[in-house]
This record gives sequence, C-alpha cells and structure tokens, in this order.
Amino acid sequence: MGRVYRAIDKKLNEEVAIKFLKKEIASDRKIVERFANELKLARRIIHKNIARMYELMEHEGVSFITMEFVPGENLKSFIRRIGKLPEGKAAAIAKQVCEGLREAHQLGVTHRDLKPQNIMIDTEGNARVMDFGIARSIETKGQTEAGTIIGTPEYMSPEQTEGREADARSDIYSLGVVLYEMLTGQVPFAGDSSMSIALGHINQIPLDPQAINSQISDGMNHLILKCLEKDPGKRYQDIEGLIFELDSIGKGLVVAAAPKGPHLPPFFETKEEEAEPARPVFVARELELDRLTDSLATVLLGKGRVLFVTGEAGSGKTALIQEFCRRAQESYSDLIVAGGKCNAQTGAGDPYLPFLEILGLLSGEVEAKYAAGVISKENALRLWNLLPSAVKAILENGTDLINIFTPGVSLVSRASTFSPGWTDWQARLKKFVERKSALPADLTLQQSHLFEQYTRVIQALSREKPLLLILEDLQWVDEGSASLLFHIGRQIKGHRILVVGSFRPTEVAVGREEKRHPIVPVLHEFKRDFGEIELDLEKSDGHEFVDAYLDSEPNKLGKVFRETLSTQTKGQPLFTVELLRAMQEQGMLVKDREGRWVEGRAFDWHKLPSRIDAVIMERISRLTEKMRDVLTLASVEGQEFTAEVIARTRKEEVRELIKVLSSELEKRHHLVSAKGVRNLGNQRLSLYVFQNSLFQKFLYNGLDEVERTHLHEEVGNILETLYGEQAEEISVQLARHFQEAGILPKAMGYLAKAGTRALHLSAYAEAIAHFGKALEILRTIPPSLERDLHELSFQIPLAASQQAIHGYGAPEVSSTYGRMKDLCQKVGESPHVIYALYFLANYHWLRAEHATALEFTEHMMNLAQKADDPLSLAVTHTLHGTLSFIIGRLSSALEHLEHMNAFYSRQEHAHLAFIYGQDPGLISLCSTASVLWCLGYQDQALEQSRKMLVVARQVGHPFSLAAALALDTLFHLLRRDVGTLEERGKELAALAEEKGFLFFVGVGIFKLGWVSAHQGRVEEGIAKLRQALDLYQATGVRFTLTDLLGSLAEAYGMAGDIEKGMGFLSQALAEVERGGERYYEAELYRLKGELLIRKAERDGLTALEKEAEICFEQSLAVARRQMAKSFELRTAISLGRLFKKQGK
Repeated sequence: MGRVYRAIDKKLNEEVAIKFLKKEIASDRKIVERFANELKLARRIIHKNIARMYELMEHEGVSFITMEFVPGENLKSFIRRIGKLPEGKAAAIAKQVCEGLREAHQLGVTHRDLKPQNIMIDTEGNARVMDFGIARSIETKGQTEAGTIIGTPEYMSPEQTEGREADARSDIYSLGVVLYEMLTGQVPFAGDSSMSIALGHINQIPLDPQAINSQISDGMNHLILKCLEKDPGKRYQDIEGLIFELDSIGKGLVVAAAPKGPHLPPFFETKEEEAEPARPVFVARELELDRLTDSLATVLLGKGRVLFVTGEAGSGKTALIQEFCRRAQESYSDLIVAGGKCNAQTGAGDPYLPFLEILGLLSGEVEAKYAAGVISKENALRLWNLLPSAVKAILENGTDLINIFTPGVSLVSRASTFSPGWTDWQARLKKFVERKSALPADLTLQQSHLFEQYTRVIQALSREKPLLLILEDLQWVDEGSASLLFHIGRQIKGHRILVVGSFRPTEVAVGREEKRHPIVPVLHEFKRDFGEIELDLEKSDGHEFVDAYLDSEPNKLGKVFRETLSTQTKGQPLFTVELLRAMQEQGMLVKDREGRWVEGRAFDWHKLPSRIDAVIMERISRLTEKMRDVLTLASVEGQEFTAEVIARTRKEEVRELIKVLSSELEKRHHLVSAKGVRNLGNQRLSLYVFQNSLFQKFLYNGLDEVERTHLHEEVGNILETLYGEQAEEISVQLARHFQEAGILPKAMGYLAKAGTRALHLSAYAEAIAHFGKALEILRTIPPSLERDLHELSFQIPLAASQQAIHGYGAPEVSSTYGRMKDLCQKVGESPHVIYALYFLANYHWLRAEHATALEFTEHMMNLAQKADDPLSLAVTHTLHGTLSFIIGRLSSALEHLEHMNAFYSRQEHAHLAFIYGQDPGLISLCSTASVLWCLGYQDQALEQSRKMLVVARQVGHPFSLAAALALDTLFHLLRRDVGTLEERGKELAALAEEKGFLFFVGVGIFKLGWVSAHQGRVEEGIAKLRQALDLYQATGVRFTLTDLLGSLAEAYGMAGDIEKGMGFLSQALAEVERGGERYYEAELYRLKGELLIRKAERDGLTALEKEAEICFEQSLAVARRQMAKSFELRTAISLGRLFKKQGK
C-alpha cells in the first residue's frame, strides 16, 4: 500500500509509524473514504498483539496513516535472517497473532492483508499485527467495491483472489500461509506474476510442508493444511479453534492420528435433504423487525440487551421471532441462535426448562430438533461446530452445570462424535464427568452460584460468536428461570448477547396463585436498565395486517371486503388467517381464470363465525374423525405431546400415526409441528407440539370430567412405561396426570421426586411448591407409621429449600423443623429418624440454641448405638464433639472428636459430604485443632490445622472446604495469628463469594475485619465487622456470634470509643447466657477488663482498675472450669500487666 517511516508526533511527543498511501490510491477519493471508514473500525481494536491505528491525515496533497511505532523487525525480515523457524517458536508467534486477530474478529473486523511484512516482532520477542488500514467490517457488507482484489498475492485466500466475499476465515487462510513460510522458508504458491500466484491459490494443492521440512510434527502439518483448504467451510471456522489446536500442539497432545476437523454426526449424513418448505406468509411486521434488527446491530458492537415481544394468543409472536432469526442468520454468518420454550402444563414447576434447552443446543444437542425440521441444517451446523468452545467454556466457567443443566454422559458422547481421536478438551471433559457422576448430587450448591456459572458460560461463548437467545411463552415461566433471566440480563451489557422473550400480557397481569407473576419484577428492573424493552403486537394496525396478508397472493378483493374482514377479526392474525382458510375451503373465496382470489357465489358473511373459538370449532369439525381423536388425545398430554403415547392409547402402529401427524396435521392442516426425537435407550419418542395453544385448549376443554380422568390415567401409565427408569425426569408431568386422574398416592410420589429434582437443581421455590403439594395430598391419607415416615422424608428437603431462600430465622423454617421434631417423636427408632435428628441438631446449633441441639444429638447417639450403626455413630460423635467445644466442655469435646478422627478415612467417607451437606470427618478434624489449642496443646493444634487443610483441599466439596476454612479461621483468631488469619480469611471470602455461600461470606468478612483492625486500619476493620454482623442477622445464623461481638468491642476500644466497645461486650455476654456459646467466654471477660483499663487511663479513674481485676478473675475462673489453659495463660498475662502497673 505504501512505504512506512518512523516519525515524531509533536503534539503527543512520542514516536509513531507513518505509512504513505501511493499516489494512485490517494488520488481516488472513494478509496480514501473507504480507508477512513475502515480506520474507524480498526481504532476500536485494543490488544497487546495489535499495533494501534491512529489517524488518516493529509498534508500538502499527500495522504498518510499514523499508527503505533513498534521497535523491532518484521517477521519477513526475521525469517530471512533466521531461516526456518523451530516449530515451537513458529507456533508461539502464530498463537500471538491469533489472539490479536481474535480481538479484531470479535469486534467485526477482518485484516484481509495478513503477511509476514505486517507482523512485527518487537524487542521482547512478542508478535504485533500491523496495518489494519484495509480491514473490512464483517458486519457491513459492500464497503469494498465488488470484484476489487485487495491484498498481497502470495498470502491471499482463494475467495480474495476471485473478488468474492472474504470473512474471518480468509485471515485464517493467510495465517496458514505465514505458518507455512515460517516452517519451510517458502510460500506455498509462487509465480512470475500475480495472476499465476492467484491461480495457485484457487486450483493447486500445496506441497505437503513435511516434504520440505521433516522436523514438522504431524499435528502442525495437519493444522497448516487445514488452514489452507480452498473451501472456507473446511478450514477452522473461527480463530478460537486454531488457538486451541496450537495450544494442543504445544502440549504434545495432537498426534499423527489427529482428526481433520469436526466429524459430522450420523444424523447429518443420513438425513435425506428435502426441498426447503415454503415459508409461511409473513407480512405487516416490518417496524417490529426493524427494531429487532437495530437491537441486534447494537448487540454485535458488544452492547448486550433484552427485548420482549408481547401479544395475546394468535397475535403472531412466534412468527415474528422466527422470521427475525431467519433473517439475522442470513445476514450474519457467525451468529448463533438458540431457543427454549416454557411449558403450559408443567412450566411453573419444571425448573429452568427453557435454559436447559438453550444450553443443550449451545453444546451440540441438535439431533432431535434438526431431525424434526425445527432448526435448519445451517443452524444445526453452527451449533454443532460450537461444541468444543461450549465444552471449554463449561469446563472453565461452569463445571457445576454438568448433570444439572446438561447431562454429562450425553455431553461426552457428543464430544467423542465430534472428534473421534481424543484431544485434550475431550479427555478433560470425560475425566471430570466420570468423577462427578460417581458422586451423589451436591445439595450445598447455591442457586446464585449456578446462575453465575451459566452467565459466565454464555459470556465466554459470546466472546467467540454473537448469541441470539430466544425464550418463548414466558407467561408459563418457572421462578428459577425468571431469576436466571434476571441474573443474565444484569450482566450482558458488555457482551454480544441479545435475549428475546415472548409472553401474553393478560396471563402475566393476573398473576399466579394470588401472587405477582415471577416475570413482573424482572420486567420492571429491565425497563430501568434498558429503557423501552417491549414490542407490543396488540398495538399494531389490524387493517394493515389484513391488507398485507390478502395481498400476499393475487386477488380482486375490494375495499368493502377488506374493511368487513378487519372489523370481524379486529386484524388479529390467527383469526384472520383461519377465517380466510375457512372461506377458501367452503368455496366462499375462489380463484378466477387468472389465478386471483375473488368472492365466490356462495359468499355470505352471515354464515361465517364471529369469534376465534367458533373458527377453531369449525376448523376441527372439518377434520376426519381419526384426526380429531388423535388431536383430542394429544391435548390431554398438553401443548407438547408424544406420538408413541397416542399410538398406544389407540392401539395403533406408531409409523401410521406419524404419517397422520406429520403429513396431514402438520403439512396440510398446519395444526401441529414436529418438535424432535428423544432417545431413551432402545426406545425412541417422537415429540410434537400444537402450533397454537388455543387449539389444544379447545380440544381439552371439550372433554367431560369422566373422559379426562380416564385419559389422564392412561397417558400417565403409558408415559411411566415408556420412560422406565428415567421416569423421574418427567416427574412433574406424571404428577399432573395422576393428580388429574385422582390416583393421589402416585401423584404424591412423583411430586416428591419433582421436589427432590428441583432441590438438586438449586430451584428452591419449585422444590417448596412440589413438597407443599405432596404434603397436601398426604394430609388426606389416614394417620399411620408409614404416613409419618413419608411426611418426615418430605419435611427434611422442604426445610433445606426454605433455609436456602429465607435463612435460618424465618418463621416457616422454624415451623418445618418443629413439625420434624414432632414426627421424630412419633416415629420412634427408624433409621430415618437418625438422619432427621442430625438436621434438627444442626439447625439449632447454627441458631445458637445449644441445649436443644445437644438434646437432639444425644437422642441421635442413643439410636445409633441401638442400631449398631458405626457410621451414624461416628457422625454423631462429630456433632456432639463440636457442640461440646462450643458450650465449653473441652475434655468431652476432645473425646467425641477423637472417635470420629480414628474412624474417618477420606477415601472411604468422602461421600458423606453429599449426604450431610458437609464432610463430618473434616469438621471433626477442624474442631479438634481449636479444642487442642484451648486445652493448651498449641503445637499439636497447629499441626492438626495443617493436616486438616491438606484433607480439606482433597475432598473436592466446596461447601466442606468453606466450612473447614471457617473453623480454621476461628482457630487462628483464637491464636490471634494475624498473618495466617488474613490468608485463610481471604481464601474463605473468595470461595464463599464465588459459590454463593452467604453465611460464609459473612464469616470471611468478619475475620478480615479483625485482621484490618489489628493491622492498624481500625476504621476499616470496624466497617467490615459491622458488615459481617448485618450478614449474620440477615441469614438468621448466630454461630460464633459471641466472638464477632467481642471483636467489635475490641475494635471500638482500639478506636477510642470505649463506651461502644462495652456495649458490644454486654451483648456478647448476654448471648453467652442466652444460647450457651461459652468457648469464647473467658476471652470476653478478659477483653472487658482491658477496656476498663483503657477507660481508667483515659478518664483518670483508677477505681475502674479494680473492676478490671474482677473481670480478669472471672475470666480465669471460666478458663479453669473449662480447662482452657491457653485462655487462662492469656488472662494471667493481662492480670500480671495490671498488677505490675499497680506495683503489686
């Protein structure tokens, strides 16, 4: 393009590089304007591997570009000087170039002239890509004149040489040429003229790089040749895939048998290509489409947002969204579209349903929807090719989503199909899934943590490809999905993510079960964040729709006809379309000789239905009896239904039924659509959906109560049989069917399973609802031992769900635990009771109701001894030992804890963490350290703490690690070890924040506040300690509240506010008496004595020293009673200092 010079920018007083445009370029104003436009794009790119572009300037008729000056030499010179580069060096340079290009591509900019001359190797050996002066925006087509070839022939892609559209994959081709040259010392295609070189790129196969340099590895050889594929579709589809392969080569993970790119799964290769079906007529929505399109353009610039399409049933929401998605994918070759639907029958109780579908699609679960024709081949391929990136994003940002939002085994299966030769990412995935699947569900996972992981995964994916996420029928959304949508919406502003939801306003307005609809607060918050977010289709001009729809086909229908039709249908799309179809089928509208629709002889407005339900009734009545029967049976299952269920109900061959559904009811009558195929082992299920829920409702409401009851029972039994061992996955649906059928015991069982599944998904509101309904059914059953055992098994997870939402202090939580206590007394000595007693004791311990907690623990101990159950006995010893420590019975505590310590084996008992929520053996080890310190065995205590941390990090259970760190910070606070406490406190706070463990966030802040105060930052320390106190109060937990209050007292004393300090000490000592938390009692009296001495010195009241002496004596008495030698020694030193001051 021109020569480059080093210069000084006098305004900035810094070195810059100047590139002068050749005269033939500078004289063409169109080209100069193009450079100016593209320079605006290039200036957006800020990355360590990109040299910044500054300005296009002109001086005395000479045009030039200023850019960042990079000291060093260009790669072309480097290759000439060094010769063939070692593979490791070439790979390192290529990776740095890739990382720079990735930033550019994410901003929608391609380089289009990548070559060694445009890659600088700076003085530190880093690669810097230069000269984005001829870059082209991926997002804006047509900026370069058609047929104009821009670039350097030796490094141009085939599509560039032919003047065709060049996207990011063109840069990948050029980088392949650069890699070829770095490793062989020559370019793949050379010639005497630009034309001969260009023909080489278009027609010739490059010489195998290994034939020139035998030192090139098989993996690198494959990588280069893949970059140099003539067909852009056969190259790496994005720069991320190339970076991944370069990383793998650097680690020695790609071998000779490395696969040549993603393998298409069998369903892509075996499905017969069908002619593209005629698109449904789409008219009169250009304004809405324009708004959606404008929003997407903004999102592609990294400004994520949320929009909602609203309108009643039949208003055209789905049609608008589908047309928008189709056009968007046609316009943007890298756009990823994934959607999910809420379910009319189970939506409110089916946790995260639309988001499960979305993550499934993003991770390659496309077979069912592609086979059913729900998504196009192009969309399916884009989603399939995203699989490695999705796996990487999940492994790096969302491992807890595996087996919750996406089944791990299925993910591994898709990964192995994608690339049969196991690569690093597949091996990591397989190993993780195997390990996780061997463990029970982790009930300590917090919903907020799952939401954050899901959000980080889609954020990571959006850095590679822009995402368009569709959420349909949000009027049926579950609370968990509404909360997840809110979480995502608040964090997508800086990401290329557009979320489009749809819902019916009237159903949202009436609320749900006398409460506000869960989507309402989300809408309010989003309006504050994003401004106007709704596209209300009800406000659209109905006359305009009628005219546009009529004119989509040739016709001679005049003004009177159009106005009458608009008046009758009010321009409602579904009503209009169905009424016109009825006119055509009844001969009221016919075609004339020229193929135009005209009014027929039989035309009579009075014979036409005036309401949509009447249109639906007439439409259904014109179906054959078999079709009506099929659809009626389908309506019982719901808006979504299964062909195999209907076939078994009708005792008909599935294949014959599918012909009726797909050929007649879908393609001819447009009443249903295929949704996909689901494989359950050897059983295949064919899934369909009503195209409009109004038809499903009409058919279902046409059944009388007796018919409904029998059909629900039959459908429930068939679904139960079809799903077999996987019936739990549809427990919400089965509960509904059996409840409607009046088979309450089965309904109750599936409600309990639905509640347990929701709890495992951290969907606490849904879990509470399911267990609540199960308990309602249970109350209708006559009293018995079996009934009480069932209720106890429901109350335990109900309490856990309530705690997660409301904390430990909520009345409903207290009520549930009260009921659990009553049931334990009624049931007697069942093994279920031991488990329930553990949670009862734990609940009262965390609320600092230690006498009650100890009562439950002793009951648990008696039952475990009677049952001769060593495992339950060991767990009980942990609980008893920890409680004994808290209430100041140190010798008893050590005896109980040593029982568990001798019993515990990490390898054998790691699963206990998933049963009890935390690892009891680990808790025992932690508590033992504090007990040993209190008893005076300080060296043993420190060694115990070190051992415990090793085990805690090996357990692999985040909540157990957080609990261990919390107890370890307590140990180091007792020791007053500021440095170690700071280290452990930071680790605890970070872990708790990341995982959403709210109480442990408070514990971490508490300990860091104590550290700040003792490091001289007293005001900062007080602020943190008060923040921790607020969190304790918010969660209802009072565990270790006495030393938090004591720490606040000490900090205020340091700040000179002795009165506030004494106030907090009074609260702490009152808490000791209220709940019996006595392990810190001796220290509280010592701290009170120290504050009194400070007050005496400040106010000159020596009489207060006597009060201080009394406090020290009280502290010594407590310490001696507890045999707490370390506290006794510390208080003795304080008392000694006082005596020395007094001259005693």
